[in-house]
Amino acid sequence: MARASLAQSTDQTAIAMERLGTGVALGSAGDDPSAFYVGSTLSAQISWEAQAVKNISDASSLMSAADGAIEQGKTMLQRIRTLAMQAATSSAAASGADVVRNTGTSEIKLTGNNGKKVRA
Repeated sequence: MARASLAQSTDQTAIAMERLGTGVALGSAGDDPSAFYVGSTLSAQISWEAQAVKNISDASSLMSAADGAIEQGKTMLQRIRTLAMQAATSSAAASGADVVRNTGTSEIKLTGNNGKKVRA
């Protein structure tokens, strides 16, 4: 009888020490299974939401880069249009057309994405 009582009190002391050591009211599923399940579910949900925030941030950065590329493309097209209009209105139309063709081609060749040419 005394031995059983000592064993029970030792087990309870071990549980109390585990709780004090971890700073958590629930040290294991044996303390309160339903509360332990809810706590672990909430922990998982928090990590999922943290990953979702990272994914949204990455998507936002990607959209900003795409927006910059579109603006650069618009600027290049406006430059090509300007050169084409200059060539059309110049007195030496044949040489103006060659200038437009060569300038437009060289501008397109210089455009790249991380060192990879978009169009050659």
